[in-house]
Formats: sequence, structure tokens, C-alpha cells
Amino acid sequence: MIPLIVEAHVKWFVPLFGVPPARPYQLFDAIVIVWLIVGAIVIGIGILLERKLPSLRKISYPFFEYIDPVIISLFSILIGFSFIIFSISGYIFTPLLVLHTPFERVLQGLQALIGISLMFGVVVQLSSISLFLLYLVVGWYFGFSNFIDMFQIPGIALMLFFAGRPHWAFLDVQKLFALPGPYLAYAVPLLRIFTGINLVILGFHEKILHPELGLAFLKKYPWNFIKMLGFDNFSDYWFVFSTGAVEVLFGIIFILGIITRINAGILTTIFITTLVLLGPVEFTGHLPYFTIIMVLLIFGSGSKLKLFPTTC
Repeated sequence: MIPLIVEAHVKWFVPLFGVPPARPYQLFDAIVIVWLIVGAIVIGIGILLERKLPSLRKISYPFFEYIDPVIISLFSILIGFSFIIFSISGYIFTPLLVLHTPFERVLQGLQALIGISLMFGVVVQLSSISLFLLYLVVGWYFGFSNFIDMFQIPGIALMLFFAGRPHWAFLDVQKLFALPGPYLAYAVPLLRIFTGINLVILGFHEKILHPELGLAFLKKYPWNFIKMLGFDNFSDYWFVFSTGAVEVLFGIIFILGIITRINAGILTTIFITTLVLLGPVEFTGHLPYFTIIMVLLIFGSGSKLKLFPTTC
């Protein structure tokens, strides 16, 4: 559980080419077995807590009845603001995808238009469809690796499509596109599941399957604090796997829909830690994640598509 307070964002700060290969992790490596056991224990405890802890929404229903539409509206505003900042900074969806060619500039402009639409609440549902299509085009253009690494984007698009914009819309035309009430219940669960899948993919793809990237990152940023605690045998190689395992574990818990608020709270601590250590690029790149976490802290797992389909 110790590496929970740090996460190596290796692809952002390490060149993807020219990094010497590292030995792939094996199923029967000690660190792999340890994390399989830790993961099973954490998920088991999560299931127990999910079944035993009282529902916050039942305890404070008037508060959530007021705050829910506010948070949904803030979600679209902050996501729109994120896309505008991304476009101004010259990349799309992630600082990895820097834009140079004329076609890429078109994608940049589309991202900015979607951002403006979401920020000011102009036909949010139509903008969410445009966002989903833009994600498909970006994935096709930049390749499968980047396509799967941005799996939170379709989750954001689905959240916007099902939830819309309850407050502060610049043009009051949302009712023309509003979905029936029962569909709204799927907005947060879909956001949660796609975010969880994204974390699982990032944990495997950037760290567990490619430890050389994490090792290169640790040479530049010596974050292996386990050694500083006196555990000299805890190598960078083990540390990289641990960060990937933590990320995968966060993702699995989101996918299952258990202890979502606790999971989101711990993830917030990690993001704040990396924000302090890595600076403005970390903040701008992770602004959508901060926004997603805000939603999950308020709504929890939602009432649909979860291991225990009860009130959140």
C-alpha cells in the first residue's frame, strides 16, 4: 500500500524512443505475486465496506438534490475550459499529442469549438457527439496506442450526452435535446467505468508492459521514496510495477463501482502530489481528471452498472 502516494507519468516526461529495453515482468516474480495478493485484499475490503457503509445520499438527500445539477453543470464548464486550454497550448486531449500539420490544426480548431460550446452550455448533447467523433478521428490519426490511452474521452462524451447542462446555459435550447429521466442515471456510471478502464490501460500500457519508460523516468525524477525509508532492496524496477499496479487497482475499483468516493479521494491525493512535484504541465494535462474526480466524489458510483446495484 505504500506506493499509493505517488504515480509515475512516464510517457509525458520521457522520450518514447531511444530508451533501453528492460526485462518484462513475469507472472511468478515476487513483486507480481505480492501485488496480486494486495489487490485481492483491497478489493475484498472494498466490497465489505460497500455493503456495510451507509448511503450518503440517503443521509443527506436535500443536499445532493441541490448540488447534483450544479456539479453536472460545472463538469461541462470545466471540461470545456480544459479543451480550450489544450487547444491554446497546441495539443489535443493530452500533452503527448502536439499539433503541427494543417490537418492537425483543423483538429485543434474542432477541439476549441467543442470546448467553447461546453463551457458556455450551447447544445451540450450535440457537442458531446462531436467530441466522441473527434476522439475516433484522433485515435485513427495518431494510432491505436494513443487511442486506448485516452479512453476517458468517450466516458466524458457519454456523461455529457446523458446529463446535458442543467444550469447556466448560454442558449436555453437544452430541453430540445434532453433525454428522458431514466437515461440520466447512466451518465455517472458510464463516466466511472470508462475512467476505470482508462486507468487500467494506463497502468498496464505505460508501466507494467513497458517498465523501461518508468525506469527512465525515475532516473530523471528520483521518486523511489521506498529506498529513502530504508528499504534498499526495493529497486526502481519494483517501484515501476508498484505504480502500475496501483493505477490498475484504482481502475478496477471504479469499474466494479465499490467505495467510489474513497477511491476518488485517494486518487485526488495522488494527483495533487504529482501536481506539486511536476508543475503546470501536470495540472493542464490532468484538469479533465480533476473534473471527473469532482463528479465521482459527489455522485459516488451512481445507481447503475455496478457490482451492488443499490443507491449510491
